[in-house]
Amino acid sequence: MLEPGRSEAYQHHISGSALVVKRLTPARFTTDYEKMLFHAHIGPTFTEALMKNERCYLEQPEWMRLYESTIQDDAAPRLTDRSGVVVRIRMQILKICSTLVDATQAINPGPENTTTNQEALLFTAEIKARQNHSALVKALEEYKSHILLTSMSPTPQSELALRREVYGTALESLCVYKRVIASFCEPERLQLEREVQAIASQTFELQTMPAPRHSWLYAEHERGVAEVIRVTRAEWEVDLSGVDVGVRRRVARERWARFNGYLHGVADTTACDLDFH
Repeated sequence: MLEPGRSEAYQHHISGSALVVKRLTPARFTTDYEKMLFHAHIGPTFTEALMKNERCYLEQPEWMRLYESTIQDDAAPRLTDRSGVVVRIRMQILKICSTLVDATQAINPGPENTTTNQEALLFTAEIKARQNHSALVKALEEYKSHILLTSMSPTPQSELALRREVYGTALESLCVYKRVIASFCEPERLQLEREVQAIASQTFELQTMPAPRHSWLYAEHERGVAEVIRVTRAEWEVDLSGVDVGVRRRVARERWARFNGYLHGVADTTACDLDFH
């Protein structure tokens, strides 16, 4: 099922997994074994929401508290899927789904929305995107500090594979958050785009690193996002300082629609599970 050529079977697998976990509700996961079972389904559940371009129910506070309760920081400074620094990064990555939905609804609201409602949607979506971006940056800095502290000790191959996966998915998530913020804040767009392009280049460099056999699950997706960033670069770098607000908003809507469409095309093509388990 994990072979690259069997993406259809994998899509059916993650769809069923997401439904099973949701119907159990957070209250059902109490023992350590049950929490391990939940932990193994986080990636498929997130992927299901991303592929359908909808909010992920794991972002709800009760599910987030359950995920945080799975953290196991042992005395040995080795990274695992249940290390606090890893879980905290992934908790911020999970918020990508609602960020994309919020951005689309705010940038291209329905006809029933008044001008006042649209301004409120734009303001709320921008604030949430900035908060999620800042939280991911903070979690990534914590992760980098941990790696630096343990850099002189021997590292097993399993941990090297985990480091590679976590860092790559964090980078692609940063790109998305920065593009969302740039859609709302025209004065910051060009600077944010320079940052996005730099991160995309770093993501391409990661593709040359040795990786385990199952790395296609995340590597294909992160490469796809980086390629989308590169392909759409020109329109995100257009200087709109000389046009009025109405034109800027129209261009922003069209620009976002193309970018968001590309992103979900990548998700559908790779059927990517971020390998949270």
